[in-house]
Amino acid sequence: MTELYILLFVGIFFLFVFALEFAARTTNPGNGADSLAKLAQFVPLQAVCFAGPELLFDDRDYRWLQSHQALSGTARRHWRDRRNLVLRWLKLLHQDILSLWAFRRMLGRFGVSKSAGEELRVLGDILFGLAWVYFLRLAVLISGPYAVIGLFKRAHRIVETFSHSCAGHLGRVPPSRWSELENLCAARFRSNAAY
Repeated sequence: MTELYILLFVGIFFLFVFALEFAARTTNPGNGADSLAKLAQFVPLQAVCFAGPELLFDDRDYRWLQSHQALSGTARRHWRDRRNLVLRWLKLLHQDILSLWAFRRMLGRFGVSKSAGEELRVLGDILFGLAWVYFLRLAVLISGPYAVIGLFKRAHRIVETFSHSCAGHLGRVPPSRWSELENLCAARFRSNAAY
């Protein structure tokens, strides 16, 4: 009977998470590169701003190397190197999520947040994004960098949507407090950006 309650609780939890994600997808993410450029002024987003992350998961070069018998050793080394690069990029994506969460909380101190419901939705987005990145890292460790291309696109979209959402909230900060926000962000994020 206890297992039934646990299964019911897990089912309700996942239903809640997917409902939050659906609600997040229906919001307006901002206006593209302009909002990300404005956000990059405050928060360094290394994984989100990485040009062409889908190339990390492209397996054409690996398949070409694998098709030549003499290059099979090179193909194995390429597979390991690509897996390590993907895992490093996913670590940066994880750091971007945490930075965006800290920035969002910082914006809350500036009176940007609207309601408790919005804050709960943001918390759900953050938790879902972190869980998805952890799941993706585990999938890359188990099955390699080329087996998870669909999962990667979803993880990148989640973080990118949240980035646009944070950038959209910058317009609510009173202009008189922008320098204070810049100083707080410089102290919080720029010191952590050194890699």
